[in-house]
Amino acid sequence: MNPPTAGSLTVINPNVSPIATIDNPVPAALYPANPIFNVVSIPMDRRRRNAYMQNFNLQWSRQLTNNDVMEAGWVGSKGTHVDTSLQNFNQPDPGPGAIQPRRPYPQYARIRMIAPDTNTIYHSLQTRYEHRFSHGLSLTAAYTWSHLIDDAGETINRGGCACQNPRNRGSAERASSILDQRHRLVVGYIWEVPVAGGLRSAAGAILGGWQLGGIITVASGFPFNITQSGDSQNNDGLWERPDLVPGQSVAIPDPGPSLWFNTAAFQRSVLHYGNSPRNPLVGPGTNAWDLSASKSFAIPRFESQRLMFRSEFFNAFNTPQFANPGASLGTGTFGRVTSTALPNRQIQMALKYMF
Repeated sequence: MNPPTAGSLTVINPNVSPIATIDNPVPAALYPANPIFNVVSIPMDRRRRNAYMQNFNLQWSRQLTNNDVMEAGWVGSKGTHVDTSLQNFNQPDPGPGAIQPRRPYPQYARIRMIAPDTNTIYHSLQTRYEHRFSHGLSLTAAYTWSHLIDDAGETINRGGCACQNPRNRGSAERASSILDQRHRLVVGYIWEVPVAGGLRSAAGAILGGWQLGGIITVASGFPFNITQSGDSQNNDGLWERPDLVPGQSVAIPDPGPSLWFNTAAFQRSVLHYGNSPRNPLVGPGTNAWDLSASKSFAIPRFESQRLMFRSEFFNAFNTPQFANPGASLGTGTFGRVTSTALPNRQIQMALKYMF
């Protein structure tokens, strides 16, 4: 068996006269007198508080014409006692020396503790414009500016706190959420093309009656956290953050897949907590155009029967929708985008017979 890592337990079953057998696979004699285990715990005060949400909004709407409506509003919410978990509540503060004796509870290894104490706050400006179907066009556009702030990376079932120091949450972890999308514009439309609409010839049958539609999505990216590989803080930390380099900006003028942020702005934190804030950067945004075209053909001599052709183009212009870059200092992908968040262009066609 490989040598143990900090806080782990090595159990060796002898090859000659083994203690553990098929009939008795987990005998007490196989374990040390005082084994050190990872544990999962409820909060120290044994109180599991129920989360609750407070929602508030103020809306304004106006009909501009018979076919045009405009809406705008402020929408907000506040979450209190939201569930998360501290993945390593028993990690010691950074420093030299063996890790296990420095833990707050040295008789245990890692302690994952339920923590129903996360707070969230969300504010947004939400606007909507609708052009009801007239002159062959129906259109809806919605724009949202929003800001979501929290003090934990994820909820309990999606990964936990992601905090550098589990015993110092507060201002050290309060930041824009990884779900904070500052700008989002979505436009959807349907247009009945008037070309050759009045023709009775074969050309009119082919060129007329087409319906075009689409959904356009333009949005800013999501924040992401910067961590560091290894354990240079020497505290068995799971979410160690680096230090900021004085005089260096984390952003660069023209970010791209080969370099999304200034990697020289971060340096490894050694034997102390890093001073880089949580989620200091924002990843690539979205610019996706989904288009569709359809036409219904009447079948000669069978007026009650029709044939419908429909084609759909997802990410029609094949624009790369990049995912967040590598964000772990000390890895080969640090600062580089290596994947996409959405698929490349996809085309599907369908033919439907109605009778």
